[in-house]
Amino acid sequence: MVVVEACGVGYEVMVPESVLLSLPPVGERVDLRIRQMFREDGVTLYGFADAFQRRLFDLLLEVKGCGPKIGLALIGQLGEDAVAGAIQA
Repeated sequence: MVVVEACGVGYEVMVPESVLLSLPPVGERVDLRIRQMFREDGVTLYGFADAFQRRLFDLLLEVKGCGPKIGLALIGQLGEDAVAGAIQA
């Protein structure tokens, strides 16, 4: 999880490990593609390096038994190419 400040407000954003490792130093500008999810227990923001990662995340959520945590872990650990290949197969 990272905290991203926008207009003086800090937002907690869940990101894949690969994105976490590639973030600039604290205080530097960062661009993330955000997916906002509403559940009965609250609102969660998920951040991705690009639109392709976010689309993969969306596709993973359509797989039975694959929730946001697993989707983030797959993208962060396996990488986009491996996840895209698995979805195609």
